[in-house]
Amino acid sequence: NRNCPTCQTHHRISWQEKTKKLALKTSHYQIVVKLPSFINDYFLKNYQDFVNILFESGKKTIYQILKYSQYELTNPGIIMAMHTYGEENQLHPHLHIVMTGGGLSSDEKNWIDYDNSLFSIDNFNVFYYTILQDQLNKFTKKYPDLETEFKDLIKGINKHDLFISQKYPSADNVINYL
Repeated sequence: NRNCPTCQTHHRISWQEKTKKLALKTSHYQIVVKLPSFINDYFLKNYQDFVNILFESGKKTIYQILKYSQYELTNPGIIMAMHTYGEENQLHPHLHIVMTGGGLSSDEKNWIDYDNSLFSIDNFNVFYYTILQDQLNKFTKKYPDLETEFKDLIKGINKHDLFISQKYPSADNVINYL
């Protein structure tokens, strides 16, 4: 755990410095997507599957929102970092997505800034819930012996608070948090 203040401080600082060099000098969104808590019982047994689901769902959601916005033909810069714990050291798998507040045009000649409404709460919820449900349904087909309760809980995913989105003037504060 690179966040351990006793033995990993130098690793955390090194990671932050390297990551800040990768980040473009522009505004950035911090988007946090998470898995619903009912998955915690299955997460450790199927760790790699759920890591893939989380990253794939986050990525697909961003590109789906861009597809249905005026920014469909842009390419943003994206850095993703997964945390598996919450503030109280409880199991809480979630993904921090640091995304530029704009993107390159499809011809890669122009930078296009995104407006503040790109990741409004309503849009983000609908896209993420749909994509996450699809990914989890594929997971249940891979493991047909999963309990009916798990499959039923997937249907109610839209009742969970699974995201946060906020725009910042630069990536530095978000990277320092990670």
